[in-house]
Amino acid sequence: MAAPTSSPGRPVRVVFGMTSATERPAAIEQLIDTLGGRPVVLHHDFAKQPGLRIDRPNVHFTPESHVTGWGSWALCLAVLSTIRYALEHFEFDYFQLLSPSCLPLRSIDEFEASLAERPFDGSMDLMDIQSNTDFLMNYGWRMYAPRGSLRQRIMRKARAAYFGRDAERVQPFGLAVLSDRRTARGVGADAYKRLAVATVRLLSRSSINGAPFTRDFRAFVGSLWFGASRALCEDLVRGASDPRVIRYFSRLHIPDELLFATLAGNSGRRIAPAYHFINTFNERGSPRTFKACDLPSLLECDAWFARKFPGNPESSVRTALIGRRHPGVLPASAASAPRGTKVAFATVAGPHDLPAVARLAASLEGRSLVVYLRPGADPAAPRPEASNIDYAPAPLTGGFRPTGLNGGLLQLLRYCVECVDFDYLQVLPPDARPTRPIERFERFVESTEAEVHAQVEQLREPAAFARRLATVCAPARSPFARVLHWAEANQPSSGLGQPWRLRSLGALIVSELAAEWLPVRHRALRGLSLGIGALSFCASRDACQHLVRFATDRSWVEYATAIGDDGTVLFGTLMIDGTFAVGPSTVAGPDASGAAASESWFVAGATPRVGGEVSEPSDTSRSEHRFAAAGSGTLAR
Repeated sequence: MAAPTSSPGRPVRVVFGMTSATERPAAIEQLIDTLGGRPVVLHHDFAKQPGLRIDRPNVHFTPESHVTGWGSWALCLAVLSTIRYALEHFEFDYFQLLSPSCLPLRSIDEFEASLAERPFDGSMDLMDIQSNTDFLMNYGWRMYAPRGSLRQRIMRKARAAYFGRDAERVQPFGLAVLSDRRTARGVGADAYKRLAVATVRLLSRSSINGAPFTRDFRAFVGSLWFGASRALCEDLVRGASDPRVIRYFSRLHIPDELLFATLAGNSGRRIAPAYHFINTFNERGSPRTFKACDLPSLLECDAWFARKFPGNPESSVRTALIGRRHPGVLPASAASAPRGTKVAFATVAGPHDLPAVARLAASLEGRSLVVYLRPGADPAAPRPEASNIDYAPAPLTGGFRPTGLNGGLLQLLRYCVECVDFDYLQVLPPDARPTRPIERFERFVESTEAEVHAQVEQLREPAAFARRLATVCAPARSPFARVLHWAEANQPSSGLGQPWRLRSLGALIVSELAAEWLPVRHRALRGLSLGIGALSFCASRDACQHLVRFATDRSWVEYATAIGDDGTVLFGTLMIDGTFAVGPSTVAGPDASGAAASESWFVAGATPRVGGEVSEPSDTSRSEHRFAAAGSGTLAR
């Protein structure tokens, strides 16, 4: 195979492909500016961001605009659109796919020079699923069964049985892979593991699942962010137009990591490892966002590109890297003095909270405070008009029940994500007060490993779930809720010598049935453990976007509506689903004492005294104590 260069002595001509949906135009333009004027083919989902404009002469939009989504077949169609457009409109030797969260770690001139010296037709992290039992058990349920099918559920159960609860997540390539490192097993556990492997191998046969795989056409998985020569691009487009391939892969879960890897792995061409440095993965298998503390690792890395960077074009890690590796892209002032982490504050308030809002705004030392007034507030009532107060308009999202969620925190988060410039958002009750200078809090957020700071109670254990039956299963004051309250009150005691009664057995049966019924009834909960979270938390921009995206997803809307949730269940569950590292809460409740109160950055329900200290919580704060969060002492991942 020949290197990407088509004639000796001529530089390799590179075209970049990119897909976008909700990303900031300024961040996309910043990435484009680091690519040295090379052509960029951009597929944009105009259904999600209709008004996107990119003011760069080297950017070319694809004529198709697919409605993309995470794990959807439409993302494959979007990537294929960029490749086809590049093939039809440019004479190029190499195509490199990037996401808006990527940045080049070195100049594109150096990248093109390196391509001329490497006799490869593409760069992609490839794993032959059948070559390794761990690979098969990691990805077999995605490759060999349609999304949501009974076969897929069986294979996922087999995967869980194979790896167990204590499996280690390793990152040998651009993907996260579970690996069972246990050396000691019982005889029964070994037999259970062998049965799980046999089940997946049986269901992976083409005679059962109708897959197009043969001895000469094997199944591969790999990261989407690949590079390809012109010849390999033609192979990918040709292979993806096969009706049998379309019919099979379009039904799979997250097909983008399966389709392109399988087509490239069976192309017969030489594929080098991917040129991307991917940040470490979270528990859900998604890369974490780089922070300022990651800059030394990025500068020492020998990869050509890296992801995932914050979506804020002014974030310190982005500006610092660009200033060091791509001088001239940023204004001199931004490159010489990159901005630190920007923290914004937000609160949900009723009419009676307006005096507290004014005091809170004054205590934030000029930092922005976004205020969402609950529905029903008198529009003619006088509002605090401090220079750092920003009132969020309503409504921004569709009007679905429960009004406690849609008319409160969800509206606030949606406005902040769409209209406010921040790296971290601290949500506070209106009567909260800082216990230390805000500048110190900003330095704390800059250095912390956690991406979310909140008080969250995990309901993974049966006993914890049984204590919250009514909250997570039914709307308040419904007949079903009364049954669940009875079951909560009559759960069997764990104390020694406590007698079991018939009603205790009945309560246990009710809680077990509820635990089995919930994920069956509500698709949003499948594969997740429930949580109860306080509505005062600190979260990164990526975490806030994650909360808004899932809180407005149809399956989550159905669940939140069914239980009459005000956000404590929905946001609590999403904060501990493994996507983000969760640290201690930054807000102490009105009844907090000891370490929780002394380590907190804010106290709910406190009124200021002379000298900057805080006094005892007010009666209003006690009635709103559910907004407060007492910190835990561990970092949950």
